[in-house]
Amino acid sequence: MRSEPAVSGYGVPPATSFSPRALRSRRSQETRALLGLWDKQVAYGQAKGDQAAFGYIQGHFTDITLTRRFMMLDQTTPYIHGDVLEWGCHAGVDSCILRMRFGDSINLAGCDVIDGTPFQPMYAFSHLAYTRLEHPYKLPYDSAAFDVVVGEGVLEHVEDDLNSVREVHRVLKPGGTFGITCLPNQWSYTEAVQRWRRAGNHERLYTMGAATRLLEENGFKVIKTRYCLMAPTMLNGFPTALQQGYQRFARGVWAANAVLEQIPLVNRLASNLTLIATKR
Repeated sequence: MRSEPAVSGYGVPPATSFSPRALRSRRSQETRALLGLWDKQVAYGQAKGDQAAFGYIQGHFTDITLTRRFMMLDQTTPYIHGDVLEWGCHAGVDSCILRMRFGDSINLAGCDVIDGTPFQPMYAFSHLAYTRLEHPYKLPYDSAAFDVVVGEGVLEHVEDDLNSVREVHRVLKPGGTFGITCLPNQWSYTEAVQRWRRAGNHERLYTMGAATRLLEENGFKVIKTRYCLMAPTMLNGFPTALQQGYQRFARGVWAANAVLEQIPLVNRLASNLTLIATKR
C-alpha cells in the first residue's frame, strides 16, 4: 500500500515516452534526483553509524558510471509495466530510476542476499518491497507473480545460474519479460585486462550464444540482444586519482562507445551483453 506519491518532492514527473531520445532528455533531472537521494542515504548511514555498506555503491555515483546505469536501464525500460521485480537489487538504484519514470503506475519488489537495512532511504524513495534471500536460487514469491523481472549485473554472481533462470521463469507470468543487462562478455577485452591484472574481473563469463541457450532451453524466447560498452566505464582496481581523472573524459568515452558498438566483429569485444527474453 502506498500512502503518498512515490516521487513526491523530487521534481521528476513520470515519463510520457520511452524512446531513446526521450529517455536521454530526462537524464539530467534523474541524475540530480539520484545525487540528492544519495546525500540523504549517506546522512542516514552517518546517523546510524553505518558506512560500511556504502563503499561498493558509492563508486556507481560518478558521472560515467551513472550514465552507464541509465544506458543499461534504458534498454529494459520500454518493457516495464505492472508488477516488476528487481532481481539482485542491492540498494535498489534501478528501482529508484524506474519509480521516477513510471510514477505510481507500477508495483516494485526487490530481492538480494544482503541486509537491506542500510538502504532504507533508497527503498522508501522507490517504494520498493525488499526481501532478503535465504536460498542460493529459490525466490520467495508465488508462481506467475510478476510481469517483468530485471537483473543488472546479477546472473554472473548467482551460485547456480541454471536453477536461478528456472526460478525467474517460474515467478514470471505467461508472456512476461526477463531483462538481463551488464552480463560480462567472455570475449571482453576489459575483462581480459582485469583478469591479467588480477583485479575486479568476473569469475563467470558468457558468450551471447551460451547466454541465449541458457534462456531458450529453460522456457524463454530471446527477442533482443546487444553487445554493450566498448569504452571502459569502471576502472575497478586502478588508483583513485586515475579513476577521478578519467571522469573528465566522459563525453569522449560515450562518443567512442557509440561508434564502436556499431562496428560488426569489433563490438564482439564489448564488456557486456544485454538479452531481453519473454516467457513461453
